[in-house]
Amino acid sequence: MFFLKEVRSQDAEFLWTLMNREELLAALREAPTSLEDWCFAAAEWAKDADEQNYILWDGTAPIGWVGVNGLCSKDKYPWLKIAALLPEYQGKGHGQAAIMELAAMLKNQGFFGLRLYTDQDNIKAQRCYHKCGFTVIKETEQKMANGETVKRYLMEKTF
Repeated sequence: MFFLKEVRSQDAEFLWTLMNREELLAALREAPTSLEDWCFAAAEWAKDADEQNYILWDGTAPIGWVGVNGLCSKDKYPWLKIAALLPEYQGKGHGQAAIMELAAMLKNQGFFGLRLYTDQDNIKAQRCYHKCGFTVIKETEQKMANGETVKRYLMEKTF
């Protein structure tokens, strides 16, 4: 059984493990982080009205993380800041289900839609986002945490 559960401080170790997986670091063009970074982040998110973060669970095991920010924006279009799954759970509909559940929660909270950035060469993620109803609205470039400049798409889903 799949479900989302709000991130708590005890989830920091899972987030650290997930986000330091070599496959995810490469796909997201991120730099490795420390467990202390994740402990700090989880504690800060709990105090931040502008963010919501959820662990994806498959039964009793955590399998991924989705998060949004920009919840205090005047335009009522928050940002999907992350959708990351353990590689062994990718391509099985879990990401799509999590994003759709998150979108439904946001719609029920009075938001008008959801935006995200994705790399133009991340075809797997784009496939998932298109299935969730996102469309490309702009092409751009962005400097990533690893120092690389990447061509990206701005995508949007309207509720």
